[in-house]
Amino acid sequence: MHKGYSQDKIYQELLVIFGNDDRDVTLNDLAQMVHLERAIKETMRLFPIGPVLGRSIDKDFVLDKYVLPKGSTLLIPVALIHRDSSIWKNPLEFDPDRFLPEEFEKIPRDAYIPFGLPPRNCIGRRFAMMSMKVILSTILRNFRVVSCQYSSIKEIKLRINIII
Repeated sequence: MHKGYSQDKIYQELLVIFGNDDRDVTLNDLAQMVHLERAIKETMRLFPIGPVLGRSIDKDFVLDKYVLPKGSTLLIPVALIHRDSSIWKNPLEFDPDRFLPEEFEKIPRDAYIPFGLPPRNCIGRRFAMMSMKVILSTILRNFRVVSCQYSSIKEIKLRINIII
């Protein structure tokens, strides 16, 4: 992990929140999980659940010298945007500190879109983040997670599968 950002940092955060108590996670606990949330956001930047977004074009649209006709489908390459070196410094490094408020405000508004773009962004994005925090905080309080197969992000190949 980058800049000393490790599972240990998240574990220490969870230790402050929970101590040695094995109680369930509360809403107040979720609000305090700032390191875990940044790690989740950075993971979703590198590995978005939907690496491509599709949008139907409702009227002819001119893009440079190209005309995209009404009824066409435009594919937005989320995974490529999230790894674009003109937007993200060292885009293939895992760096949750990108999501510190003072750092994230430097990023263009639509450069981080793991839950899509308004007005059709994911209605369950808050529930998804809460669920990830509950599940991961429970796992990380009790286990140490290690990667057995990959030594760097560059080795992991993104693929798109469609299930109908």
